Amino acid sequence: MIVRQDGPYTLDPERVSVDFWKAYKSLDAARSGHSNEHCLAALQRIGELYRGDLAEDVTAEWIEAPREALRRDVLDAFSALAHTIDDTDPERALILLERARTLDRTTRPSTRASPASRPALASQDAITRTLALLTKTLAEIGEHPSQETVAFCAFLQRRRPTNRSRDQPS
Repeated sequence: MIVRQDGPYTLDPERVSVDFWKAYKSLDAARSGHSNEHCLAALQRIGELYRGDLAEDVTAEWIEAPREALRRDVLDAFSALAHTIDDTDPERALILLERARTLDRTTRPSTRASPASRPALASQDAITRTLALLTKTLAEIGEHPSQETVAFCAFLQRRRPTNRSRDQPS
């Protein structure tokens, strides 16, 4: 289980499985530039592996840098792919942005991107839910959506008919 080859002792990757290693392998796959489906599959694995901060119960200073690096790498991967697929698969893009938002509630770009993605879903309900979620999330850190964001959402709601009105005959 433990090996040593001309250096420090390490775990034998042939005999031991470590979520941290799996997460970075999936991050590498997500960054590989392969098809969106390949990247989405890798991100799905990351989502399953990354359930919270690395070694969240460890308070030693040495863990802070790797913990933050992993969190940022996961956040960046979710955000980058979401923006890549926003035009072709807005629903999946929104799911990725929502996941990114849960990882980093204080970064305004990840929370601002979410309302902009919802219009592609052509749903007033989605725009309303996103603005409510954004408002709640920002309130947790003592902030609120900008006037521009609120106005943008109101504009989008005025432009988009409700799903019911589209389904009903004129």
